[in-house]
Amino acid sequence: MNRLQKNKFLYSLTVTISSLILSLFVNRGFLIIESVVGEEYKNIMLSDKFESFGRLGHRLLTPMLSRLFEDIFIFNLLVLAIWLFYITYHLYDKYEQITLTLLIFSITTSQIILFTLNFGFYPDPLTVLLSTISLFNIEKNNLFVFLGILNLINNEIGFFIILFLVLVSRDFLKKIPYFLITIFLYLIYRQFINLFIKNESSGITTYLNELKNFELDFFMLFGVFAGMKFLFVLFLTSEKSLIIFTYLLFYILVPLNMAVDYTRYGSLLVIILIWILKSESFKFKDHIKSFAILVLVLNIITPKYYIWGDQITYLRDSKLHFFDITGKNFQERGISN
Repeated sequence: MNRLQKNKFLYSLTVTISSLILSLFVNRGFLIIESVVGEEYKNIMLSDKFESFGRLGHRLLTPMLSRLFEDIFIFNLLVLAIWLFYITYHLYDKYEQITLTLLIFSITTSQIILFTLNFGFYPDPLTVLLSTISLFNIEKNNLFVFLGILNLINNEIGFFIILFLVLVSRDFLKKIPYFLITIFLYLIYRQFINLFIKNESSGITTYLNELKNFELDFFMLFGVFAGMKFLFVLFLTSEKSLIIFTYLLFYILVPLNMAVDYTRYGSLLVIILIWILKSESFKFKDHIKSFAILVLVLNIITPKYYIWGDQITYLRDSKLHFFDITGKNFQERGISN
């Protein structure tokens, strides 16, 4: 390893560790909230037979890999650390070190990291990691298909992330056949796995039927914002805002209409930000450091909103989060001291 590579490695490792520590500070440590969905993933990890996997048994990649650690939360923390190291390492040559550090910090003070510190058993970190690796190797078609299948086995929401990767590929028309191959192979997988598990309530037709009950309300839009928080500022500074707006509109109208966990799925839109950072497509490149500082500060001083359906919850709230954009004061949010 030459000196440049060594510096790059050490810098990426330092930023990764520092950003995770910052996340713990902003989140006030970690305290896993028990949830029905989270328990289902734990059940998959602990079960020895397909028949007992339950309705989410087709999403088995994270639970199965977590068996190496006997804990999904520990596995997810490791995945997040690998992801942060990966994006820092691969963006090292594109930005000044202080600018890149601020950009990574602005990411880690959002729900992309904080969600796992509160709901530790979901498969989202692996979805983000696989999607990011695909993005940085987007022209390698065989790898695109392989990672795409893994992404879908981890969580079928990966379909919409893969679709974004196709949209932003250099020649998206040539990428479409590989996208279709990925979907075809996944459908074969679903046909096979459905022979062993009962997942009528999480079947493909069930999700498609949800689209008939079309809704677009404040909670859906605020949930998307809550998933990314002020990282949306960086979206607005991109030179490719039309692509971003079109995809966001599609994402809100389709996948978000098939779910109620708006904050969680909103956080997966970080793949758009990684694409912007990778392509350096900023209108105000000379001021990107200032934008990163703004995003970081706003992420820290605002509460951690979590929107499920029509419910807004404040996760591990404190007076550190003194700027509530919903207009609530400390007493209204339940902070009395």
